[in-house]
Amino acid sequence: MIEMMLADEFFPAIRNGNKTSTVRRGRRHVPNGPLRFNSPRTTANVKVEVTGTRRTTLDQLTDEDAMRDGFTDRDGLVNVLTGIYGELSPTEPVTIIEFRRA
Repeated sequence: MIEMMLADEFFPAIRNGNKTSTVRRGRRHVPNGPLRFNSPRTTANVKVEVTGTRRTTLDQLTDEDAMRDGFTDRDGLVNVLTGIYGELSPTEPVTIIEFRRA
């Protein structure tokens, strides 16, 4: 099973169905199938089923992408990504990993 780190604050949104994707910096190959998100600080984890991936750039992210990631709009998503990764160029490649609860 593939594993990825995920900040604790995002676990409730996955569990209640408000978060059905995650955006990661760079071009990532994540196959469809089981994935476990693990907390970097606690023993919390949640299992999901990857249903697809899309590659795009930071400036091409939409409000719809942000809502699937549990945010109200694109600006909120980009602000969090900048907080995690630091300075990002508008043409920074990102991968959207789409999933459903397992």
